Amino acid sequence: MENKTLSSQQIAFMIFLFLTGSSLVYIPEIAARQSAWIACLLASLIGVYIIIILLALFTRFPDMSITRISELLLGKIAGSVLNILLFFSLFLIAQGLLYNLCLLLGIIYPTVCSFIHRSLVLFSAAYCIYRGPAALGRLCESFIGLILFFFLLGITASFPIMDLSELKPLWPEWKPLLSGVFFVADWPFAQLLILAFFFPLVQGLKEKKKAFIGWYLLAVAILIFEDLQVISILGQELAEISRFPLLKVNRLTGFGEFRRVELFFFILWFIVGFTALTVYYQGLVLNLKELLRLENPRPLILPLGLFLMVFTSYMYPSDLNYITTRLRYVPFYTISVNLLYLTIIFIAASLSKRRLSRHSRGEG
Repeated sequence: MENKTLSSQQIAFMIFLFLTGSSLVYIPEIAARQSAWIACLLASLIGVYIIIILLALFTRFPDMSITRISELLLGKIAGSVLNILLFFSLFLIAQGLLYNLCLLLGIIYPTVCSFIHRSLVLFSAAYCIYRGPAALGRLCESFIGLILFFFLLGITASFPIMDLSELKPLWPEWKPLLSGVFFVADWPFAQLLILAFFFPLVQGLKEKKKAFIGWYLLAVAILIFEDLQVISILGQELAEISRFPLLKVNRLTGFGEFRRVELFFFILWFIVGFTALTVYYQGLVLNLKELLRLENPRPLILPLGLFLMVFTSYMYPSDLNYITTRLRYVPFYTISVNLLYLTIIFIAASLSKRRLSRHSRGEG
């Protein structure tokens, strides 16, 4: 991978596209029922927490990967154990992204088998990764204008058919709300940990902190509006039982006599979903490169993609298996590992900094 630098603008666009791509077609906070938008708003604090800690860590260790930082602060054994646990967490998340994207492709193109869908998606992502992280950054820059246009178009088209009375009562029941907060905190906000593998490649990280937060907040605002849109148009019951509620919403929207606009929004879904998957695929390659102490990560790209495809097919042979496994059990592992991994490293970095400052004062 020759060109290893990313601009701060590219990483800001990546944050936006990753968040919207992870949860645009799958809305985990729907478990909170009519309070899904409140669950998304509360869970977004997890994403702010992750971004702030990552910025603090990579401001102190600007040219070091998160894998090396953990081993430096925690020791080689403890750091390696944490890094391996993180790799499996990232792998499970990548499986969910691949499965959802290919299931959506199966709805749009039902005559094509799932194996071909997964092969085409993974080979396309592998080619992008083979060109290096800078190619992924340019991909985000190229698509951001088109994506914002489609988001604005969807908001405009849905306003006439939104019924805000479906959002009542505004005071939520606490059990569904906590369930919605938990699921949306795991998907997509805790998944922002993947940025740890891209931050060492970013130029001008210190100067562009506000841009990262700004694009993050824009993505959160769009996700909250999607929740309001789905509940107010479909109603609570239909939104809960729909596999892809936004697909149903876009089938109901239109401009005058012009209907079936969901086929146009498929461009939006595919681009952001493909970007989110490619970001995780790239992060997995960079993580495994550090774990195996390799100089060149290119030999890992195709084997890792093959493992991803095979294990996704094995773990989720049907949508029922996906719902019972991915939605009931996997989130407890992924959110625990992602948050604890970052928190432990941050605490170790804080203690190390205090120890060094005390030592320097003692010498003085």
